[in-house]
Amino acid sequence: MNEKKLSVNGFTLLELLLYTALFAVIAGSFVAITTIVTRVETREVSSLEVSNQLTFVMQTVQRLVSESSVIIVNADGSADNDSAPLGNAYPYLVLRMKDSTGSASDRDPIVIWKDSATGAIKIRQGSGSNQTTDTLTTTKVENIANILTFVKRTNYPGPDVVQINLSLAANTANPQSAVTRSLQTAVSRVSAASFDSSLVPGADNSYNFGTAGNRWRDAFFSGIATFAGNVGIGTTNPVSKLEVKNGYLQFSDFITGVPNSADCNSDTQMGRVILSTNNRLYVCAGASRGWDYTALTN
Repeated sequence: MNEKKLSVNGFTLLELLLYTALFAVIAGSFVAITTIVTRVETREVSSLEVSNQLTFVMQTVQRLVSESSVIIVNADGSADNDSAPLGNAYPYLVLRMKDSTGSASDRDPIVIWKDSATGAIKIRQGSGSNQTTDTLTTTKVENIANILTFVKRTNYPGPDVVQINLSLAANTANPQSAVTRSLQTAVSRVSAASFDSSLVPGADNSYNFGTAGNRWRDAFFSGIATFAGNVGIGTTNPVSKLEVKNGYLQFSDFITGVPNSADCNSDTQMGRVILSTNNRLYVCAGASRGWDYTALTN
């Protein structure tokens, strides 16, 4: 008896089932490959974004530190708080910058920190009406997992160094795009220091300007040139005002008549010089002689 094969449009049922199974396997493989490629591409895009912003933040901080006059790290972002111990990590970097004209371009001080609520890296420049606050990162990496700390170190007699620890994480709910990149570097100031407040020594009064083998070259005091300030060496109360200009040493203070004997009755006062309107130049010769003078003649 002849057997008849069941066929559909020229294909037997067995062949149709075989082709269907083969197509399912190929389609499944294609979907898996597409999923893997999409996952890798998504992660690479996220990784590139995090790396680019990490580099931008680091380069910005390095540039500003190199241009600064004073480096301060602390826990509150105050430009007046420089008491934080060296070698410890703090969340705020405060940079004192060279004085500008006081216009909207004034950048002093510059404060850099991580916003604890959003994870954004922020920068504040200037003070008062000139103060501006910007964000160095974008929403693509603003994540509370971000880390930014600063460590100040000294390298005497070289300049201060600040160590920067930065970690940025992608801002995404997709675990396949969760990327974190970290970078640690150190940078020091390379420009001449410009101070925006009084320059004072440490509490023990033991710090010097220069040494015998490494001396400062020139000093410029604008207050002296306009007779508006004092210069004192070895005293907390300088009594003379003088100017050295165009090769001349010029006193801006003088007396009328004879100087006070109480100002020259001790050997510790020896060497004081004062000009009087009676055409005399007085010199303190110490306790034994008091004031000596020489008459000024044409």
